[in-house]
Amino acid sequence: MPTYYLHLREQGDTIRDLKGAVFADIQAARDEARRTLRAIVAEHLYSGETLRIRSIEIHDEMGAKVDAVSLASAISAVIPIAEVVAEIELGSDHGSHNP
Repeated sequence: MPTYYLHLREQGDTIRDLKGAVFADIQAARDEARRTLRAIVAEHLYSGETLRIRSIEIHDEMGAKVDAVSLASAISAVIPIAEVVAEIELGSDHGSHNP
């Protein structure tokens, strides 16, 4: 089974995965990248810290970039981003809750 390295891409910087991990295939590495991005988002939502991570680049054992998973693609599968943005633009949420 291949080893892939999941490098975190921040605004203008890269946090390199020096250990890597063994995955069954590239799809398994993509799935892990999505889970990792979602966990990072959750941590930042909880802490209130600014999120700087934008993607995870997947590199093979030779160091070649074989894929990337963007923050948007990782969270759009679980959060309806377009709907949230539309609500923000319309100002439909003013902190009140209607039963």
